[in-house]
Amino acid sequence: MRNISKVAPEWWDYTTLNKELLDDAAALTEKDIQQLAREGFTIRFYDTIEEFYLAEALEYITAWQQGTKDSPAGICGPIGPTEQLPLAARIVNELGISGYEKLQPVRDELRKLGTRSSDESGKKGRQRKKMSCR
Repeated sequence: MRNISKVAPEWWDYTTLNKELLDDAAALTEKDIQQLAREGFTIRFYDTIEEFYLAEALEYITAWQQGTKDSPAGICGPIGPTEQLPLAARIVNELGISGYEKLQPVRDELRKLGTRSSDESGKKGRQRKKMSCR
């Protein structure tokens, strides 16, 4: 049986992993981690947590932009922190990026975060609401 999440008891995340696995992961060096890179699996290091969250937000947006109505694209996740989601919503709204509305799960998640796109509103221009992190 898995551990109960310390972040959200009804979900599984990094806090539900067993202690042995976490101890093994904690013992990895930077070199060990870099050696895990392979085709289709890139390892990147960031100097600050803010850089990491911004990179995650941009990765979400890049994936959404590759999708079409008939062939949606996106990222499965997150497992763990979600601080990148309001950043992604803000970037989409501030830059007036269109096209992500066709992805219902994405739109639903952004709506939960207190934002919506101009296409959803039916009006020209961006609609702004106060965004909040949960």
